[in-house]
Amino acid sequence: LDEIVRTAKACYITSHFRLRSRTMIRITVMSAPMLSSVIQNLRYAPPPNVTIRVIDAILEEALAIAKRIEAAGEADVFVSGGGNARIISGAVKKPLVEISVTGFDILHALKAARKFSDRVAVFAYREQIERLEDALDVLAMQVRTVMYDSDRFPQVEKMMDELLDEDIRTVIGSSLVFQTAQRRGMNAVFIYSADSVKRALDQAVQIGLFGRQEANRAKEFK
Repeated sequence: LDEIVRTAKACYITSHFRLRSRTMIRITVMSAPMLSSVIQNLRYAPPPNVTIRVIDAILEEALAIAKRIEAAGEADVFVSGGGNARIISGAVKKPLVEISVTGFDILHALKAARKFSDRVAVFAYREQIERLEDALDVLAMQVRTVMYDSDRFPQVEKMMDELLDEDIRTVIGSSLVFQTAQRRGMNAVFIYSADSVKRALDQAVQIGLFGRQEANRAKEFK
């Protein structure tokens, strides 16, 4: 496991007070560079009996690492967002908390994108489209919605080239979209907010604590 994790960037978030490792609740965030930056700036402080490992890896690499971590018994809860969450959720048995994109996230991202241009493309999943439409009622912008899902990830670069052909040079999206746009010299805005990340981490902590309580209760009745 150590060998495969070393292929990706990993860091740990713990409280100052550490318990013995076997008593810790272990949360693994399958992340990506932009999301990891948000987590780092968040300075999240978990409870003393919780450790959070953040691993930078995307799509197939993230899936392989998550499977290895679960098989090694080194995670109680997973956290992820976007494409990583969609690929990993059906492949692991441990709970996975998805970092959700809210209407606030989209509105905040559109306001940031407007500093570059009034013509913007937003890469969104099907369930995010309604929130996007609500946000557009507030802002007077020309927004091109690019709906994509896990089966279209390999086509992101082609989609980006099509946007450039339409003279759209500002995009909003996940880490994959952000990095692809930047490689083409486009303006990129990350879609996830610190609030959404914190909510997901809070939920993962609660799931981990509840699971540990249930496990301890089951031992008492044996």
